[in-house]
Amino acid sequence: MRGGRLRSVYLGPEYSDEEVRGAIEASKLRAKYVGDDVNEVADLIAKGNVVTWYQGRSELGPRALGNRSILADPRDKEMWKRLNAIKGMEFWRPLAPSLLEEDKDEYFVDPVAHEFMILMFRFRDSMSGRIPAVYHECSIWNGKCQVLLRDLQRDPTPSELWHPRRRRRLAPALLPQADR
Repeated sequence: MRGGRLRSVYLGPEYSDEEVRGAIEASKLRAKYVGDDVNEVADLIAKGNVVTWYQGRSELGPRALGNRSILADPRDKEMWKRLNAIKGMEFWRPLAPSLLEEDKDEYFVDPVAHEFMILMFRFRDSMSGRIPAVYHECSIWNGKCQVLLRDLQRDPTPSELWHPRRRRRLAPALLPQADR
């Protein structure tokens, strides 16, 4: 990529629906294929379910940037423990929210627009009670987190989860965790 700018991190492999379905059936997971119906996905998350999302090519690197994610509602403080247990991670591992770029100032102090989840922002104090699954108060994180900012033009399908009709059911922030 000489003299250019990285425009996409979706450089990993892509799997067909049949391959994904086969992997799920071979696992012990309970699953239902919903296709591109983001309304059903939003309903499942709002009811406290943990949802896996897979589309297109995988992201390059360890972070879930929208194409391979585990999605959950960050308003439930226990979701932090639940997701780390599902992922087989240590209990203290922080979770990162995903939200529309246009909402960043509501949640964070002095955020800047960025892609690829590479910056950390400090939460506004009022967020600790609103999205406790991602507001970490331990000495290492101290009210900061990495955040994935979504853009409706750049990421239309997963960002549709934040469409105004669905936002009434969901927290404006979701938990996209890398499906490692």
